[in-house]
Amino acid sequence: MHNAVKGVHRKCSASKPGRPHALHRGKGDLLDSTTKTKTKSKPAKAAPKSTRKSQALRDVQAAHHVEQLWADYRKDPSDEARNRLVEVYQPLINSIVRRQAARLPRTVDRGDLGTAANLGLMSAIGGFDPERGVRFESYCELRVKGAVLDELRAQDWLPRPWRQRMELKKRTIERLSGELGRTPTDDEAATEMGLEPEDYQQYFGRGLPSAPRGSMPSDDGEDDLSQALEVFPDRQGPAPDEHLIQSELLQMVTQRMNDQESRIFYLKYFQFMPMREIGQLTGLSESRVCKIHARLIDRLRNRFRVDQAED
Repeated sequence: MHNAVKGVHRKCSASKPGRPHALHRGKGDLLDSTTKTKTKSKPAKAAPKSTRKSQALRDVQAAHHVEQLWADYRKDPSDEARNRLVEVYQPLINSIVRRQAARLPRTVDRGDLGTAANLGLMSAIGGFDPERGVRFESYCELRVKGAVLDELRAQDWLPRPWRQRMELKKRTIERLSGELGRTPTDDEAATEMGLEPEDYQQYFGRGLPSAPRGSMPSDDGEDDLSQALEVFPDRQGPAPDEHLIQSELLQMVTQRMNDQESRIFYLKYFQFMPMREIGQLTGLSESRVCKIHARLIDRLRNRFRVDQAED
């Protein structure tokens, strides 16, 4: 027996130097080796069934909680019951506000948008009718977007430097129109404002066609959109202001549109909503929205044809 043990010891000693035999490795070494082997050979395990069941149970409980809050509100539509629903739908509201704010300049007050969104949520809660077969989330999103849009229209989107320039230009043109008896040319307005013609066009874009000397400005109001495009920037020149982005262009383009037209224009080209959803949001039929949109496009095309003919 003693000789057998010695034989085993001699075999172990004859092993490759620097690499201890398995019998000489410690328990920790064996554990590390086993762990490494298992890690390499087996992929990560999926979440256990118990975890998935727990999550599903929590989802069911949350849905049941919301249903109970709605039942309480229908039974007693008090401010307290409504506010509990408002709290539940805050993640939805925050998501809508974030998406809207991402397209807007920093000059727009995000806090005001959040307030408007919550007012829209309260209105949606009060006006929701489950008998119509529409999910509250879908109905709510339309109402909240409408409330946010109303708030945006109430705010002045232009940055302060642009506001000051526009006010100066407006006063200058009004004064020169009174003195000359006609709408002044861009060069005349630029000289009066102390600007070089190139700088004037950089700030305000190319203006309206100059009226012939001695003629009076038109009073028929047929080309309201051309007046709005008076401050549209020259696409081939340098950017008039680093803060001039989509929403500010929208403000300038739509300033002579009526409320209905400007809302449709914004929802179509800045929120990329289909005509059907625009109709739902504005309270118009889809066909009516299409007609208003077509009229706006015709006005834009007519204006661009005039510009190209003059160029």
